[in-house]
Amino acid sequence: MKHLYIFLFLTITNLAFAQPVNDNCSNAEPITVSSEVTTVNFNTTNASLNNEIGCDGNVTTYADVWYSFTMPFDGNVVIDGSLFWNNIGATNACNGNLLACGSAELTLTNISANTNVLIRIFRNFTYYQNPQFQSFSIQAFETPTNDTCDNSINIPLGILQTQVPFEIGGSVANSGKGCSNTTLDYADVWYDFTMPFDGNLFLDGNTIWNKFELYDACSGTSLFCGEDTLLAVGLTDNTDYKIRVYRSVEDMFTPTFLNFNILAYQATINDSCNNAIPLNPTETLTAVTTPFIGGSSIENTTGCTNDVKDYLDIWYSFTMLEEGNINIISGTVWNLFELYNDCNGSPISCFSQNGAFNTLPIGTYYLRVFRELAFATSPVSKDFNISSTAKTLSTDSIQLDSASIFPNPALDYLSVQSPLKIEEIEILDLNGKLLLSTKLTENIPISFLQKGSYIIKLFSNGIYTSKLWVKK
Repeated sequence: MKHLYIFLFLTITNLAFAQPVNDNCSNAEPITVSSEVTTVNFNTTNASLNNEIGCDGNVTTYADVWYSFTMPFDGNVVIDGSLFWNNIGATNACNGNLLACGSAELTLTNISANTNVLIRIFRNFTYYQNPQFQSFSIQAFETPTNDTCDNSINIPLGILQTQVPFEIGGSVANSGKGCSNTTLDYADVWYDFTMPFDGNLFLDGNTIWNKFELYDACSGTSLFCGEDTLLAVGLTDNTDYKIRVYRSVEDMFTPTFLNFNILAYQATINDSCNNAIPLNPTETLTAVTTPFIGGSSIENTTGCTNDVKDYLDIWYSFTMLEEGNINIISGTVWNLFELYNDCNGSPISCFSQNGAFNTLPIGTYYLRVFRELAFATSPVSKDFNISSTAKTLSTDSIQLDSASIFPNPALDYLSVQSPLKIEEIEILDLNGKLLLSTKLTENIPISFLQKGSYIIKLFSNGIYTSKLWVKK
């Protein structure tokens, strides 16, 4: 009976610690590799120990198990062993060429379809019998069709934002310089588009992993480069451009944020002070619907706090017919407002979101509406409201304000009729420049003036009023 117990014990022990069937390369266990993640469990507990060279080039006692797979398509393969106990080697045949070797993880690149690959999972003597973390995951990434500039994918552009998904894990990584001028290994995919109008292009990658570079052609000139986002300005209508979307090799296999948004902005007509759009502020708060400021040019200039940054702006103008205030309300601190009395002058005042330009004399003013580059492409609260408030009028002021100018428009002569005695009359241009001063109230000669709009100021008993009239 004693001999029977010993026999059973030895049999059970041998079964419990049986040598793995894939303990050597010739008996490698086949696994199926696809674009989905596959998890493979292994056991090195009773694998044979051998003195062999590891990934670091040093000879150590290792135990290993072997697997094999056939590459389903052209591309790359990522093997994740979770931690440094698990070393991974890849060869093209038993006793063949070592393709790659790594601790904890391994990446195989540029593997052709139908290629047979052998995987060696090995642990050193310290960890080979530890039952924890005895598994690895494996995933293949197919080479994308737009892996090169010549095979770029076209993106039709309109006035609406488009989301573009992409796959980059199977791309060929090459050494190059990114936007930060740092030389690293990058993987990229390519797109092209035709600009539908003169203007700007905005790319939003949602993460710093996604980087962009805009070219005028394959092997052409790099026009713009950005990480996470890119605003390319001054692009030309009906012109073709190339977009390189790229990631560092550390991020190319990360499965999140594999998309970007693209939006074209038509060039704004009021991008400069000289092309300012006229406004007519009244006591009633009036909404101003602005064009997308993202279509403006980028200027490295000062903001309200005299800080020099990249800003985009649009311009408006208005004329004060009498001394008063201009009030502005908007929905965000991103909106900045700066007032000038001349396109080549110095700013009078500046504020963000809400504010007022107080006690403005008669004349024409130019309003700069601007945002920092980081906020310029957001449609949030891009519009604003504007109103004017005149000085509080006395009874005499109200009477003087009721004076009439005729004819209006006028060609050669102008007359004024008022319930108060007019002591003096001034005619000014819209910039506030004095052109005529007279005490006449009838048949005032105006034929010397050019065709256009003018301001007439009527003075009486220490007060005045201003009115707008037109010279034919």
